[in-house]
Amino acid sequence: MFLRKYASLAILLGPILDPYIIGTTPLSSLFLFFSAFILLIFRNGKFDIPKNYLPFAIYSFTIPVFVAIFLGYINHLTSSFASTFFFSICFVLLSSCIDYQYVKKYYKYLVLFCCAIFISQELMYYSLGYRFSGLIPFFKIKYNYTDMSSFILHQMNWKRSSSIFLEPAHFAQYLLPYLAIEIGHLYDSKKLASKMSIFISVILLLTWSGNAIVVASLLWLIYLIVLKMNVLKKITILIPLVIVFSFSFFNYISNTEKGISLLNRTKELKIDPENISSGSIRIYRGYFVYKDIPTIAKVFGVGAGGVADAIDHTPAKLMFFDYERYLNNIQTLLIGYGIIGTLLFFIFLLYLFRKNSFSGKMILLVFFTLSFMESFFNTSKMIMMLGLAFMFLKYVKKSLTLESQL
Repeated sequence: MFLRKYASLAILLGPILDPYIIGTTPLSSLFLFFSAFILLIFRNGKFDIPKNYLPFAIYSFTIPVFVAIFLGYINHLTSSFASTFFFSICFVLLSSCIDYQYVKKYYKYLVLFCCAIFISQELMYYSLGYRFSGLIPFFKIKYNYTDMSSFILHQMNWKRSSSIFLEPAHFAQYLLPYLAIEIGHLYDSKKLASKMSIFISVILLLTWSGNAIVVASLLWLIYLIVLKMNVLKKITILIPLVIVFSFSFFNYISNTEKGISLLNRTKELKIDPENISSGSIRIYRGYFVYKDIPTIAKVFGVGAGGVADAIDHTPAKLMFFDYERYLNNIQTLLIGYGIIGTLLFFIFLLYLFRKNSFSGKMILLVFFTLSFMESFFNTSKMIMMLGLAFMFLKYVKKSLTLESQL
């Protein structure tokens, strides 16, 4: 029981520890790897390897690495092994041990704590003109372009709160899987909404994160479509309510400073290699890299460690800034593991999705949608999202097994 409690808490704490590093290693990676080691010792080898994950993991360790060596992309070769090894070990060991009942309780407490910090920061900012930072000052920050004290000072004067995370978007990405779970509970109980689901949705809106608003809206839209409600009620009550709310919300944000700033970001979502913006960095830039890498790399990939070298050997390098090599998850898959590796990974995601609960499917939807915009491949955030999805899949299978025995 203790190991299930520990694993359930550890997988949820990983993203919260992500802002910090010890030496050159993320604190979240050290913590999760240590947790996995503890589980490895005391579980006596009793672990569930998710079906269809092993082919992708084995592929990641082999062919793309050889392609990177063949192409001379060896400056970061060891990270090809390290990142995949870290993710594979932590994902398999932690997701095998986490328990639905403990995750449900711990995740709720952590989310409420993070939201309380966020609300306090917002109240302080609007009353005093500055906010406190939720970061721990005596740790070293993972961003190599600044130090912790400078970044905290920046957060105190920024117009958007981040709770205990580096950025508002990171905070929102921590809340989204929880919203997916809450919507799953609504689906199971056949309720239209709950206090917690509404509260989390409001907090997500207040982060003014474009990604959060898009994904949260998508979750609610899908839920309203599949909601088991009389068709006539949907047409006469639900649809008009959604239209009125959407119009009112758009009208509201169109007349606020933060809302105007958010809407202006949509202008960045255009393909222009000579005009790099935040939108093109997150969504388009990596595809220019993929277009220019050798054919063998397009098919087989160059490994996680070969991605930076692949960027530096293409004309698209001019689209990147100094030492920054940001790629979203989909672009990391395509360049790092090629078409073959990408297909193997999608087969694994399909396995997690097909017979999962509604909560599990919604978590996978969060992961998949964010993967086109954000970079968190082989990180604690990815371990948490896919680990939770695997947990719900096992929960469904266990329930079916118990029903067949009755």
